[in-house]
Amino acid sequence: MYNYRYRSLFQCFMLALLTAFIFLTPSLACFAKDHATVQIIKVKGYNTQDEVRDSIRFALCRVSKSNLSFWGREYPINAGFYNKGDICSVSVVEDRPKLLYKLWMQEKSAPLVIVLPGIGSHFQGMGLNAIAQVYYDAGCSVVIISSAMNWEFYMAASRSKAPGYIPTDVEDIYNALSKIVAEIKKDNVDKIKSVHLVGYSLGGLHTLFLAEREARSKKKIGFKSYLSIHPPVDPYSSMFIMDKFFERGTGWSEKEMRLKIERSVAGYLQLVDDGLSDDKVKILKDEGEVLIAYAYRSSLRELLLSICKVGNDMGFIKEKYGFTKGALYKELNPYSFAKYADSFVKKAAAMRLGNDLSMKDMASNSNLHTISEFLKTADNISLIHSLDDFLINKKDVIWFSRVFGERAYFFRNGGHLGELYTAEAKVSIVKHLDLKF
Repeated sequence: MYNYRYRSLFQCFMLALLTAFIFLTPSLACFAKDHATVQIIKVKGYNTQDEVRDSIRFALCRVSKSNLSFWGREYPINAGFYNKGDICSVSVVEDRPKLLYKLWMQEKSAPLVIVLPGIGSHFQGMGLNAIAQVYYDAGCSVVIISSAMNWEFYMAASRSKAPGYIPTDVEDIYNALSKIVAEIKKDNVDKIKSVHLVGYSLGGLHTLFLAEREARSKKKIGFKSYLSIHPPVDPYSSMFIMDKFFERGTGWSEKEMRLKIERSVAGYLQLVDDGLSDDKVKILKDEGEVLIAYAYRSSLRELLLSICKVGNDMGFIKEKYGFTKGALYKELNPYSFAKYADSFVKKAAAMRLGNDLSMKDMASNSNLHTISEFLKTADNISLIHSLDDFLINKKDVIWFSRVFGERAYFFRNGGHLGELYTAEAKVSIVKHLDLKF
């Protein structure tokens, strides 16, 4: 069983990794007969290892021309591009702290691109800021916010006692974005040509649901186009896989756990500091799976800590939030996503909606299949994915290709977000958003 005295060792690993590795599903084993209509984005010199270690390459997606140490990149207070952005705030929910977001405005009139990150990610995350730079360098103004499953968004903008139910989370994100865009337009109305929405991982799923939400809204935000990058089709099934990944580490002895963690963290830090060595991520596949799962579990725990802090535990947690948190952490540590969803999320959704939902109902309502008819005809939405993403299986790839048609583009390799650092990916995420400068 995992000993939590190694928690501090995980923290250096988790800080940069949280933006990337969420929703894992069985990998795509083969895809031959049915991919005639799939449009492949070619990447020169991408030497794949496997879907896990390719995914870890998301660590290479970082702000360019930033000659900083690892900690300098993790806390990028004085790092070139980071300093160009203004940390702004807006009141979203009455009697709550203001929601923080980051804004880079071009001096001239330009498209405004809003980027939504993966599960649990903070707006100061390295990968999120790197993607923001891609759009800024292309001539766009850019806004980034924290994930709806991040503690900061929860404290400022969530109207549920616990986030995680996609339909209500989307309502909260839509409410927040409407106020952010209105706030920006107060002082920059002449500088905004058009407004666009981009999301990756969970943010990619949110983007697609937000597009549908915007289409039926009477008072629209005014999004001109959307790009969804690596979204899951079924987020609940994907996150449940993370629980299985977590369980793999429970079979290791305490000594094995310590050695595997130390070796994997060292390999990750080497990747962050020095890049790929011999085109390889120096982490074993099984260790990478467990570390990714632990990173995810830690982000869930921090969210639960915030839920307890504001007194929204709904009777599920015995320990009270206080100055010393050892006992509270001990109670929160065992929470898997399945346990969190079946308790906190289900009860919070019932309280907000006024009726009980089964886990089956929650999963069905959060699945992209529920808006498939809208996605088929929404010609201002594009999709970028990879064939070996953990998030999807063979049927999902076929579904994406049929629903999006010529608006869907795939990388052959990269796992989950692990190709976004490449030049080809940076070109693609700009090209396939309908900006029209």
